[in-house]
Amino acid sequence: MKVWNWIVVGLVGVGIGWANGDIIWQEDFSDLSDWFIVSNPGGDGSMNSDGSYGTFSEPSSGISGLTFAPTTRAAFDPTQKETYSMEISIVSLTWSASHKWALDEFDSSGTYIGTVWNVYPTESAERSTLGFDPAGPVTTNISLGNLTFDSATAYIAPKFDIGTGDGGQSFVLDNLSITQTIPEPATMNLIGLTLGSALLAARRRISRR
Repeated sequence: MKVWNWIVVGLVGVGIGWANGDIIWQEDFSDLSDWFIVSNPGGDGSMNSDGSYGTFSEPSSGISGLTFAPTTRAAFDPTQKETYSMEISIVSLTWSASHKWALDEFDSSGTYIGTVWNVYPTESAERSTLGFDPAGPVTTNISLGNLTFDSATAYIAPKFDIGTGDGGQSFVLDNLSITQTIPEPATMNLIGLTLGSALLAARRRISRR
């Protein structure tokens, strides 16, 4: 078997020990007392919870930038951004509404330092219509590894805005979470051992030729 095949086999084997993601921040929308309206351009945007889902509404037509955010934050290390992901679970989005997500950044003292835009969808000109009157929650998982964060970021908080065509639109959410997945130390040791063994085998093959 070629050396690279041994490497693949070894990595697949140690992959069994890869740690499950730990949810480091979560909102189940059973209570919106820790949420606020950041921007309310129409003056009549609102939010409420029925104890299970959070409903965010805009009665006016032609609105852009009705923005909601939580008051709580998730600890974050930008040097390990590849280990983080955000999951959004949408119950429904009315036919003439759209949504767009960003992440606010805060330093170690809790001071706001900036916003990472275009978290979802990934293009600034786009607005997602995912969740258009589905029969049940639609879940999207977004990796944060491809985003650019300020090096001083110590905490992040998600936020989203709603845009409307016609009036009387709403956006209903079931769950929102941020997860960090880090390999277990034992797994990292096994990966190192696997790679080391494969490279040693390659060296011996070369020396025999």
